Amino acid sequence: MKYKAIRPLTAATFVALVRPTRFFYIALLAAALTAYTHGGASAVGLYAHVSCGTANSVGPCTLSSGPGFASATAGNSTGSLLTVGSASPGDLSAEVDTQANVGGLAGAAAQVSYSDYFTIVTTDPNAPSTIPVSMNAVVDGFLNAAGPHANSTTYFAVSVLGLHAQYGIVLDTTAPSFETCSSPGFSGSLCPANLHTATLTTATFNAPINTAFLVEFDLQINVLAGAGSTASSEILNSFRLPYSFEDVVFNGLPNDYTVDAPDSFVSNNRFLPPTAATPLPAALPLFASGLGALGLLGWRRRRKAQAAA
Repeated sequence: MKYKAIRPLTAATFVALVRPTRFFYIALLAAALTAYTHGGASAVGLYAHVSCGTANSVGPCTLSSGPGFASATAGNSTGSLLTVGSASPGDLSAEVDTQANVGGLAGAAAQVSYSDYFTIVTTDPNAPSTIPVSMNAVVDGFLNAAGPHANSTTYFAVSVLGLHAQYGIVLDTTAPSFETCSSPGFSGSLCPANLHTATLTTATFNAPINTAFLVEFDLQINVLAGAGSTASSEILNSFRLPYSFEDVVFNGLPNDYTVDAPDSFVSNNRFLPPTAATPLPAALPLFASGLGALGLLGWRRRRKAQAAA
């Protein structure tokens, strides 16, 4: 996966703050993000990169990074920003929050990505060379833009075997304000734009049998707040493969086919990371309480019997 260098903000562009438009704010964010840090790579391809703009009035950024992790913070009397990105096998998360007081400007961005090789496996001697499948992903988070000059933009992308599926959300309050979302390469409707939880399913593509192929997940967030505004994108519950109790990773596989990606905790077409907690059945706590009550009742009966004797 290639990443483009970000050009610095020019003085002429910054003067345009006198008469801001929504297009200016989007262009400003793209041009201003020059201070950055990125986390290291791993065997499965993890990348984390955060940025904060040189045109920010909220002070210099404090940056930190590690393998698959990066963060930046800044703040003073004119506003504040926070941006964090984290990548782990099969799971991406990021948060970008900005606030600008009167006379302030705060912009920040985050990009995290994950890639690994998956293999569709079968022992069927008559198996074809390829099979039509689709892939599932889960998105859980929230976007916000408030005030006269705020923009929150987030993109979720899955790339596999020539298919590039992208779910994009834009919230912009600069007059005239607008909300948009689009999902080329994903099936179904994924609006409203502000997002909470969504299951994404890619369009169908032909995958090879018993041959590894590359899958890439990419999460990008750009957020900008002008004077008297706040903007954020919080994808903290992540952009990830579905947990084993939610759904399979690939759709369309016959019974004697499966999918494995050991470095990504995918086995038998199920995502089983160490951190995924299987939810308790709804009736289990009530059942446990009932057992406890029966035990207490039995203990009291035995005590009464002993006292009577």
